[in-house]
Amino acid sequence: MHDSSSVVFRGGRMWTCSPWALLPPIYSLLTAAGLWAVYFLAVDEEKIVPLGSKYRGNGSFYPPYISIAGNFPPASCIFSEVMNLASFVGFVIAALRYLQLRQKMDKQWLNVGSLAAFSVGCFGMTLVGNFQLFTEETMHNFGTFLTFILGTLFCWVQSYVTLRVNLRNEGRKAAALRFLLSGSITLCMILYFSLMAQGLHVHAAQCQWALPLPGGVHGALGVPAPTGRAVGTTETQLLHPRPFHCHHGYRFMSHFLSTGRKSAEFMFSPHADVL
Repeated sequence: MHDSSSVVFRGGRMWTCSPWALLPPIYSLLTAAGLWAVYFLAVDEEKIVPLGSKYRGNGSFYPPYISIAGNFPPASCIFSEVMNLASFVGFVIAALRYLQLRQKMDKQWLNVGSLAAFSVGCFGMTLVGNFQLFTEETMHNFGTFLTFILGTLFCWVQSYVTLRVNLRNEGRKAAALRFLLSGSITLCMILYFSLMAQGLHVHAAQCQWALPLPGGVHGALGVPAPTGRAVGTTETQLLHPRPFHCHHGYRFMSHFLSTGRKSAEFMFSPHADVL
């Protein structure tokens, strides 16, 4: 049996890739889905105007900013849960990325600084989720600053790191796309603050809601291709397996219990590109 639970067949041989590769895209999709659930619930509760409408600053409706959408119950309950879970899983992904690059970078301060910056950004996400805008405006805005600024910084640093480390000779392609996404995130932030200062709240909110899209794709780029480590199982062996005997059950259970340890060893091996 091989060490990983994810396999791809190429040229009659089995190639392994770590199941941890699914963590970044799942994290991005679920976080975006949670935020949009908050938006639709706030619109349904008639707390904010839809993103496609015009905001005139009158009545009981508020502009459709993310923080305002998550300010009123029951949407605030979902918003807090989404932000808390997103901050925890984001920190885990950043820690795994740090471990992956720990032995591959000559500038360790860049790797450590990237982890520290994103960790503080994840802490800012908890402030955004737990301190509603209309209740604790100062604390909420401070968390927003940490989340957006340090999150954007993390994207730029990881784009540079992707180019320098060049895992599996894909550094230029992946880094070019990551730089493009980092630029899109930065542009959305500049437009957001600029439009908000001019009182164009709906347009500013549209830029704010657009931020999770390039950020999510940037994170989902952690999905690797197969690592290229053949484990010697051919299609013939898979089509004609050996008969199963009783003593094979003991071997299977031993392998099952050690799967976590072996997956961790493979994930942090020099040949694995996880995030």
